[in-house]
Amino acid sequence: MSLRQLRWCGLLLLALAVTGCAGAGATAPTATPPPTATPDPAAGELVEIGEYTALVWGTGNYGVVIVGSSGGAAATWQATALTLAGEDMTVLAPNDYSYRYVVDAIDYLVDERGVDGVALIGIGAGAPPVIGAGIIAPEKVDQMILVSGFGEYQDMGDFPKLFIAADSESGMVRRARTMAEEAPGTDNEALIIPGSAGGDALFTSDSSDDLMAAITARLEQYRR
Repeated sequence: MSLRQLRWCGLLLLALAVTGCAGAGATAPTATPPPTATPDPAAGELVEIGEYTALVWGTGNYGVVIVGSSGGAAATWQATALTLAGEDMTVLAPNDYSYRYVVDAIDYLVDERGVDGVALIGIGAGAPPVIGAGIIAPEKVDQMILVSGFGEYQDMGDFPKLFIAADSESGMVRRARTMAEEAPGTDNEALIIPGSAGGDALFTSDSSDDLMAAITARLEQYRR
């Protein structure tokens, strides 16, 4: 190897050594963490109550528990809950239902949310657990609204009750009127509204505005 080649190799090795040292001391770029998602208040707050979960909307001083036919789908009541939350109410929809869960929901709203009273709304298959709560713990129920629902109403407390049915539900119309006449208490009423749907579907039908207006007015009439 010639002298010139030796010098060239030496310069090349020196350059590689300097580059390696510079790389060893370099600071790796800091990864930017992904943005944290902001909870959507409209979606409700997920809470744990005993053995089940529920969604809660609003911060008002009057509590409402909604139990629909689709027991494990509290999120389906978002629109209804937001309407009532806009009337200074705190609304809870459980992701499961039984009469004991409904009673637990009442206790949660009173103890954890500080509401002054709690109304129960049972829709379709959600009516029996609501009625059950009205039988085993009538002192905890401020008022009750049943929509296209019925059950063993005779042993409920004497709190105010509203029984709602669509005029197309002929059998439910008769039951609503019977329950209004025979259920305990003097502040009971049957309300028959026009509509071809029933149960949960009534809240998304052409009659939904009239239905929500009637429910809101009733809640306001008897709220503490």
